[in-house]
Amino acid sequence: MDHDGPALADRALIEDLYAAFGWTLDTGDVDGFAALFTRDAVIEDAYAGRFEGPEAARRFIVAMRNRPDFPGRQHWSQHAVFRAEGDGWRVRCFGIATQRHPEGAVFLPWVGWTDDLLVAHAGRWLFGERRLLRWEGDVLSAFPRRS
Repeated sequence: MDHDGPALADRALIEDLYAAFGWTLDTGDVDGFAALFTRDAVIEDAYAGRFEGPEAARRFIVAMRNRPDFPGRQHWSQHAVFRAEGDGWRVRCFGIATQRHPEGAVFLPWVGWTDDLLVAHAGRWLFGERRLLRWEGDVLSAFPRRS
């Protein structure tokens, strides 16, 4: 494994994983979404809480689908930074979610970042951990505090 980042073929598979995350979550595809995670995955969401253990991904997406304010959202991840961790990759990305109101207006219900652990499994990359965090706290520690 190259410690400067994944090989190009792996990077393409990882980009596909992130794209599939957005598409399956935002279209409510429970089975497709659950297939993106290890069986013992941990998902932490700044708003929805923590889901862990067997079937965590399935419980998470069902919780999202049951929220009346969720349909119309699109989740975006960008600017991935990779760090080798064990046999996988720790990946940080900027993230946003857009929300479309029935009247057509769009707003941003979430602006933040993700901290993920990706693991190889049967020729694919899967999320072992997926944390969707607000753009606040330690990630901004290099800036002086303002009152």
